[in-house]
Amino acid sequence: WIAVETKSGAALKDLQDLVTNNPGHWPPVGALADTYNGLGETRQGLQLLTKASDDGMADEPRLLLKLSSFHRKLGEPEQALEATRRLLGLELDDQMKALACEERGYGLELLGDRQVEALSFFEQSLSLMPSDKSLRFHVAYEYSQLGLYGAAITHYTTLLAQKEDPIARNNLGVALEAMKVPSGAVSEYKQAAKGGDRYAPGNLAYTLAQMGYLEEANEWVKVGQSNKNPPERVAVAAAEIAKVRKSEKERRAELRGQGDEVRGIVGKLGVTADSVLPEGAWVVDGVEFEFVATTAESRAESGEGKDLISVELTRHGSLLRFLRRVGSFLPAESTGYVVVDKDNLRGITWKSSGESMELVEGHRIEETD
Repeated sequence: WIAVETKSGAALKDLQDLVTNNPGHWPPVGALADTYNGLGETRQGLQLLTKASDDGMADEPRLLLKLSSFHRKLGEPEQALEATRRLLGLELDDQMKALACEERGYGLELLGDRQVEALSFFEQSLSLMPSDKSLRFHVAYEYSQLGLYGAAITHYTTLLAQKEDPIARNNLGVALEAMKVPSGAVSEYKQAAKGGDRYAPGNLAYTLAQMGYLEEANEWVKVGQSNKNPPERVAVAAAEIAKVRKSEKERRAELRGQGDEVRGIVGKLGVTADSVLPEGAWVVDGVEFEFVATTAESRAESGEGKDLISVELTRHGSLLRFLRRVGSFLPAESTGYVVVDKDNLRGITWKSSGESMELVEGHRIEETD
């Protein structure tokens, strides 16, 4: 520590002498290797460890563990994995085995395409040392990066039961939001923000905006903006609030327009449709409706039998149903016109078979018809 912190040449020389005068003794070798690493001379520390391994310390677990970590720092994953392979081949106590599994997991991560295998070793390590909070946080984060949010939620929840951590709480909120649990995400974001996490206000504001709580979302944007160098998420949340407000304003205007349109049509349903298209779309006063169904029925009205057609239409998702009186139905197994509105000479062509009637087409008919 003195050699690193004070750059004391004398302290470094003392460590070197200890290694020279105590061959095969691990503590001074480990201390000198850490000193080289702390001074930014990791390669020299690695050479020291390699020499010690060749000089009879090849089965020293602590040496192999440090050898792997130095190779990793120098960007040499294959050599790091070889060191942990040798290490895991030894008889180890639970603590050293946990450290070895953790170290091997980090080595596998460096390869880039073996994340799941790395997580397997991390999980083995946590099963032996469940109180390793740093590793558990790392594992939870890696699960999230892979889109395995359920596992991430499990680890973050376990970690928070061991110790309060605003960063872990914010990350838990992210995982919950990804799994469509927005109310849970909001709760975690709020606790994380109160604990001082700088990303939580922006995340919270964005989620609240998507849920429609724009005023509260805007208040959290202000909280995020009050921090020095606020994260980009705060600006994204502010933009989302403006977007939702604009969208809702436009939607409300659209709904009012649709409502006025439907009201006008409902008031004119006593007038027969201009046409009944073969595709099944009705046009009433120039507005097209989707044709749903028609049924034929007879009702007694004022003591006289009257034939009626029940028509169902939709417009903007609203169902409109009304009855249209007709003169008389066609004979069985025949095709012809049923006059719907004699004054305006509009009609519908039906194909009749017994009691069932099928809409064929509709169009304006001439008086001579």
